[in-house]
Amino acid sequence: MRREILLEIARMEEEQNEDRSYRRNPVYPTIERHAREIRKALAATSAKTKSKLFIDDDLLFLITEKVIREDARIMLYVQKCLELCWYMRMQDPPMVIFTPTKGEEVDKNLFSYHGRRGKTVEVCVWPALLLHENGHLVCKGYVLPKDKKRKK
Repeated sequence: MRREILLEIARMEEEQNEDRSYRRNPVYPTIERHAREIRKALAATSAKTKSKLFIDDDLLFLITEKVIREDARIMLYVQKCLELCWYMRMQDPPMVIFTPTKGEEVDKNLFSYHGRRGKTVEVCVWPALLLHENGHLVCKGYVLPKDKKRKK
């Protein structure tokens, strides 16, 4: 039994280390370009499908109040947000929504302050949008920094 498990793991690792020599083929850039064009052409259809799947399968766990989920205005807003996120991921390279974590130092190049100034993030009010991973800033985000304790 143990030997069979080890053989299966070895087979899976071998599949993951697939030979990528096909990328050296002179036709590969043309195929890759066409694949990107098809992906973008189908983005509108796939965005609607993906947003419906997310709403049907995952939204219940994020918005637990039935009254909110039954509000048509909220559901339309959620659907449009999901579609927009999908379109951003369909870009080549994909756009990035960057959210700092609590306790992280505020990056003034990516975020503006909301309410008060400080050095460390308490809450991300609105994420920053980057053109791609480590790319140019499209839109600054907003953070609420930790409240400074005043000395009396």
